[in-house]
Amino acid sequence: MDNTGVRDDGAAHFAINHQPSTINCPMTVDELIAETLNKVRNFFYADRLREFKRDERALMKAVLRYGHECHQRGWQFDAEFIYREVAKVLQSIRTGGSDVQYLPVYLDGAMKRAVGGRSEELQVEAKARRANPVKLVSGLNRVQAVIEKSAAQTCSEVFTALAAQQRARRAARKPKRHIAEQKTFL
Repeated sequence: MDNTGVRDDGAAHFAINHQPSTINCPMTVDELIAETLNKVRNFFYADRLREFKRDERALMKAVLRYGHECHQRGWQFDAEFIYREVAKVLQSIRTGGSDVQYLPVYLDGAMKRAVGGRSEELQVEAKARRANPVKLVSGLNRVQAVIEKSAAQTCSEVFTALAAQQRARRAARKPKRHIAEQKTFL
């Protein structure tokens, strides 16, 4: 095969190459969500796009659970670290052969177990990583500190917002009884 991607026998050959980007930008939480959901779709929903779209919000919440759990424990990890850890959990689900009835619920529990089961290792890793969340911006006479949110904190905030939306949707679906109707039942 030559460097054009065409085999010597003339058949087109398209290989997916995951080469590192030439731009050295850290992964964002948006990219973390998109890449992970893409991986989930390819691993578990292959040709069932309709089911994936139905479960997409719940899957996103389950993926964000990892960052939320880390943030609740005070650990600040970058999005790339969280992505690698979530990918390991997905791979273990795929190769584990466990009987998954409904993937979003199972994945949510798996993320909780992954953080809880490795809490000592993750605590050591968090201390070792101690990302510098403070960027110094020099002014004329003084230096100002700008504190940026970590990826774990952002995941936690998105997770909480999704949970609040879900509660609001459930509350909107319930029929509200009038006070007079409630008294007749008493």
